[in-house]
Amino acid sequence: MKKGVVMILTVIIVLSAFTLFASAKNLSFGDVNEDGRVSIKDVIYLSQHLENIRNLSPQALKNADVNNDGLVNSVDIVLLRQYLVANYESLPITDYVIYGDVNEDGRVSIKDVISLLQYLENIRNLSPQALKNADVNNDGSVDYVDIVLLRQYLVSTYKSLPITDYVIYNDSGENMFFSLF
Repeated sequence: MKKGVVMILTVIIVLSAFTLFASAKNLSFGDVNEDGRVSIKDVIYLSQHLENIRNLSPQALKNADVNNDGLVNSVDIVLLRQYLVANYESLPITDYVIYGDVNEDGRVSIKDVISLLQYLENIRNLSPQALKNADVNNDGSVDYVDIVLLRQYLVSTYKSLPITDYVIYNDSGENMFFSLF
């Protein structure tokens, strides 16, 4: 009787281990179209899914979570594009910054300025990732200078983020702050 129970438990443990191994083996971050490689087609599939044009299989949804945060959203598109142009060497991408994307929706917009202002006025909290994204001048702190620079970026005063070389003037046109890194 004891031998039988031990044998059954052994079989269950082996099968469980095999199932876990098989699931982990099938996970291929970035391979949204499940063709065995990561390419621009995967960005297209993911974009179409987020626009409700294409349904993805459960496996494709797991593969689409490029930053492995449990969500499939526009951030995954941004990171997948950056991976394809060799800004990152491997997937998943869990250590990243999308400067200016304070609300973590994968886009930089006025909504991010509002989120940052609410944070600085103690109206809302920001996740650790959002705080990294909010530091648009990459000086190690999140403050009102980041709001000013983010607003200037949105009106095309600056072409890219982070902004590390800038001048901020007061209402009378006097230089209030200069930073050059």
